[in-house]
Amino acid sequence: MFDKMTNRGYKDLGEGLYTHSNFIVDNSFLLNQDYQNLIKQYYYSKISKTPPYSSLQETPEEFIDNFIVVDNEVNAIANQSKEK
Repeated sequence: MFDKMTNRGYKDLGEGLYTHSNFIVDNSFLLNQDYQNLIKQYYYSKISKTPPYSSLQETPEEFIDNFIVVDNEVNAIANQSKEK
């Protein structure tokens, strides 16, 4: 799927999925409060340079996976801004 998105001119998978999601879902379902809270935790942790949980052992695996997704998307957007 990623190869198809990049072949169509999208720089990353997140951009392609978001653009195509407008045709198949109501984006309010994608941007729900849980996702907004995750993004807030991400930014707070990055800005304050503090971990979201007291130790790696106490951090839920799902949170780590989601944190990585958010970080990758933020970096992709930042790189796009630098290229323009």
